[in-house]
Amino acid sequence: MKVNYIKTEGFRKFKEIFETDLYDITSITGQNRSGKSNILYAIVNTLLGTNLSGDEKANLINKNCDSSYSEIHFTDNRGEKHILIRGKNKYSNKGNFIVLDGKPVKQEELTSFYK
Repeated sequence: MKVNYIKTEGFRKFKEIFETDLYDITSITGQNRSGKSNILYAIVNTLLGTNLSGDEKANLINKNCDSSYSEIHFTDNRGEKHILIRGKNKYSNKGNFIVLDGKPVKQEELTSFYK
C-alpha cells in the first residue's frame, strides 16, 4: 500500500486544515514540535482508528476542537486507488464515521480489507 495524500482538520496540533501530497521519496523536516510526527499519527489513526500504540480511546483531537476529520488517498497492492475518510467526535461515538471510496463502512470491514 502506498499513501499518496493526507488531509486533516482538528487533529492533534493541526486545528485548521493540513494537507500534503506524499511521493515515492518524501522528506519531512522542521523544528521540534512543528507537527512532523502528526503525519504518521494521522495515517495510523485514519486507517485503524487508534494511536500508534493501538489505543482506540486515545483522544487525538485538537484541544480546541470538538471533532476531527482525516482523509488519506492511497494505492493498494493491486494498483487500485482508494480514498479513506474518518471522522471522530470528542464527546460521543455517535458522531464518528468511516467512509471508503464514498461508502460508509464498519471497522470490521476495514480489518478484512487490509488483509
